[in-house]
Amino acid sequence: MPEAPKPKKAIDRAFSRIVTADSTGALVGVALSHRSIVANLRWRQRLFRLRADDVVLQQTPCTVD
Repeated sequence: MPEAPKPKKAIDRAFSRIVTADSTGALVGVALSHRSIVANLRWRQRLFRLRADDVVLQQTPCTVD
């Protein structure tokens, strides 16, 4: 029996959710989409002229803080 096709991920579906507190201590949540992560990676590729054989260490996470 052939394997069922895997559903495609929507580019705007949430990739990650970040919950933090604002200056008053109230919780604030932000959802990062696949589109925003891809846009950030493409920007870095252009800025640093990255090639397919380059390796990048991402020390700082993509966050809102």
